[in-house]
Amino acid sequence: VIAEKMLLAINQDDYASFTAELDQSLKTNLSEREFHEYSATIKSSYGTYSSKWFINAIKNENSVVFIYGLQFFPGRAGVMNLYFSQNDASGAVTRYEIYPPFSR
Repeated sequence: VIAEKMLLAINQDDYASFTAELDQSLKTNLSEREFHEYSATIKSSYGTYSSKWFINAIKNENSVVFIYGLQFFPGRAGVMNLYFSQNDASGAVTRYEIYPPFSR
């Protein structure tokens, strides 16, 4: 649900919806201008987000990362990693990444 909200917020260039899912540190460090630049970069590099699927969850000592495959229109693929702290009960995202899939 959180990944979907963040990806739709990028589609809509909606800073408030995107940052609603972030922990306080990320919210403080991501200005609205930086978000709009990030949103534009994702859309120009990949296209418009259209769907996601769960790939894996990896738990380590301090965090959990959820990995999703992404499909963008008109046909680009990507991967999204969402990091959550084990020590923070808020459930907020502590780090996020969108990048091209690895080629084999």
